[in-house]
Amino acid sequence: MDVATDIVHALEICTRLNEWTRKPTNSPVISLLQQHVAKLSAQVQCLGKQFSHPTFPSDAHSLDEVAKILHSVKNLLFQAFTLLDICSTVEKDGDEGALNALFASLFVNDTKVDLGEVRYITDRIHQSGQECHKILSRWFGPEATARNWSWGTSPKPPTDVFEELIPELTSLLERDLSRFSPRYVHTYNTTRDVPYIVDSSAPPTSGSCGIVRKVVHRQTQESFAQKTFQNIFSAADRKNVLKELGVLELCFHRNIIQLIGAYDVNEEPYSIHIVMTPWAPYTLLEFLCGEDADRKAKCPWFEQHSVTSDTCIYRMMYEVADAVRYLHRLSIKHKDIKPDNILLHREQQTGRCIPIITDVGISKVFRRGADTDYDKGSYQYLSPEQLKHKESSLKADIWQLGCCFAMLLTVARGGTSAMDKLWTAFQKTVDRRACNIAIEYNHFMETFRGICIPGDASQEHAHSVTCRMLEMDPLVRIDIEAVRTEMERLPHD
Repeated sequence: MDVATDIVHALEICTRLNEWTRKPTNSPVISLLQQHVAKLSAQVQCLGKQFSHPTFPSDAHSLDEVAKILHSVKNLLFQAFTLLDICSTVEKDGDEGALNALFASLFVNDTKVDLGEVRYITDRIHQSGQECHKILSRWFGPEATARNWSWGTSPKPPTDVFEELIPELTSLLERDLSRFSPRYVHTYNTTRDVPYIVDSSAPPTSGSCGIVRKVVHRQTQESFAQKTFQNIFSAADRKNVLKELGVLELCFHRNIIQLIGAYDVNEEPYSIHIVMTPWAPYTLLEFLCGEDADRKAKCPWFEQHSVTSDTCIYRMMYEVADAVRYLHRLSIKHKDIKPDNILLHREQQTGRCIPIITDVGISKVFRRGADTDYDKGSYQYLSPEQLKHKESSLKADIWQLGCCFAMLLTVARGGTSAMDKLWTAFQKTVDRRACNIAIEYNHFMETFRGICIPGDASQEHAHSVTCRMLEMDPLVRIDIEAVRTEMERLPHD
């Protein structure tokens, strides 16, 4: 049988491929490809066993199994070619390689993400479709009809149609390869071509290395947040900006800021703009440190020491923990979780207060043993192990999140006056406080306990979980899975 011969040849190829997949590599991208090729090889071997089975092809069950395996092999082959194409065009090693491997995994269903629900992916598909329509319409659309060209009947278009069409379609395919590559930045010729208008009524805010402004889409009138990076003169400057873009491309969680797109303009060659959703200018820091009257005006649902208000606080804590779990399951370490990097967004449909983690400017894929900058992050919230330059694992994020939770629970119990006490426990200048929670651990924890204990069962449980997040020893500190599980036990609104 010709099919049997083909299977034998395929098995020989898979044997050689298997040898390759077992070769050690430090490249995250190559490692992903090896894992995928190993799956493909295993499926082809299963196919060979089915063809050699004594009951094949008379047994209907065997035919069904072969059909399933063939379908799987077809998908795996397509995905393998996709990975090979990505491997040939992107950085394969180090931090960039780790980000590229996660991006590549989107297209081989390793992350179980429905790309049809990802806004920036669907926008790029729509953009590609528009360009394709513009190219083809001259030959097959209304313009062709106006010229009395009817494809397949006389009179026919000029014989040089393909001489013009093929180069244009080839150029489109090249643009699409770039468009669906990691860290894609669209280029507009002039500012008039940009589909976003800055809303000058909203004051700009500062993010890590950039200015964040409210922008409105010209056609849909949707509001977005636009982070602008200026003075990007060197390749190294651009690489740092694109690293943030690379992390945003992987964030598909309702409690993490979502990427809409990135662009630059030929008229402004030293700037890059990243557009995100939602636009939410009110931060957790403002909620914590503002006056009681201001907090009430922004968040009418809040009442200190109120059971109803507490259930909203507990739900927000759970949602932020769930968002951090999402990042950690991708091995992404945020590195700068703090009240200023958690937005409070009022959901239009429900009116609920939705916490949004933002500013992934220094986030990275955690790789044990890889180089790290221990001091990169906000000094007040650096973990004990970061201060000692001993370790900087995902547990450092848990410490920072615990700091945020301690402050949130403090305001829930005592409002602004209680928050002032907790803040001065590590920031009081006259007492020469170190301005770091880990260094002023005893003062901070004693103050936190004095504000929150005693309380009802839920309040004491929330306090206990937060204390476990603030263990000085990262080996004793609970991980994000445990944090989320414990937060789930609290009553939610």
